[in-house]
Amino acid sequence: MRFAGQPSWGLSLTEGGPPLVALVLRQMLALDVAPEPVVPPALEADVPIRHGAAPDGVRAAWSKQWPLVFADVVRREGDSSGLGSEVVRTWASTIDDGLWEAADRQADVIEADDRFRTDPGATHTRAIGEVAREIIATRGIDPERVQGSLVAVPVRGPWWHLIDPGRVVCSWAALTEPESARGVIRMAVESGLDAEPGPPTS
Repeated sequence: MRFAGQPSWGLSLTEGGPPLVALVLRQMLALDVAPEPVVPPALEADVPIRHGAAPDGVRAAWSKQWPLVFADVVRREGDSSGLGSEVVRTWASTIDDGLWEAADRQADVIEADDRFRTDPGATHTRAIGEVAREIIATRGIDPERVQGSLVAVPVRGPWWHLIDPGRVVCSWAALTEPESARGVIRMAVESGLDAEPGPPTS
């Protein structure tokens, strides 16, 4: 992102896509996913449950696998390979060939509904500038090194989690509140900087 008259820094923001489809599948199949940091809250939208779509044993196995699948598709979000969609499609097809298509259609409905997407607008933009300038001043680094990636999903309340250095998955609500928006952006940028290799030692 660039600001007029200012050095440039970069922070990408993506939404929807395979991470949203994975969230729809979690609610569509009423998976009993154990709470852990990578597991987001429920979607803002109501998703019809497909009763009987999976036997109890399969649902139990899927409930355990779901956090790994979700983290995997978030890691792939924003690249041009399309592998994120393929991961979710392959996973869903182990139960029902039509399950991915149904979840994908439901995800499209959610994305098109303004009730389930809160545009962070000025809050997000202002927080990027504030955090970037603070990090540049504190660390004494070039603006071009201020980089990060955010993947936003329409789940309830302010929530965020560091998936990998430089990449954070978060709720839209977390980007609309100034304090949480700053926390999300700082986590993405500073985790990436901290993961950079240090100077060689002699």
